[in-house]
Amino acid sequence: MKIGIAQLNSNDDIQNNLNQIKKIILDSKTEKPEVIFFPENSLYFRITPEAIIEAIDLEHPAIEELKSVCKHSGIAAHLTTAIKEDGKVFNASFMIDKSGNTELL
Repeated sequence: MKIGIAQLNSNDDIQNNLNQIKKIILDSKTEKPEVIFFPENSLYFRITPEAIIEAIDLEHPAIEELKSVCKHSGIAAHLTTAIKEDGKVFNASFMIDKSGNTELL
């Protein structure tokens, strides 16, 4: 299995982080890893302690966009971010497979 390990400079701007992640996935098409592993807090990294954590759910537009990129590229992605589920916020790991299916791990 060919894997990719990504490094990025996440911050508190989900769109900026999403753009970095998409670029890494799309630029990896020539190397064709089966999966790319992204660092902790890939989609959102709280910069200031006073800031409210921007938790998302698995139907968030950023994740929907990543699902499309994974499906288009045929490359799976493993990410982490603050997830909100059933009114609770927690740091979660999730996988988007090469077909665009999402699984909370």
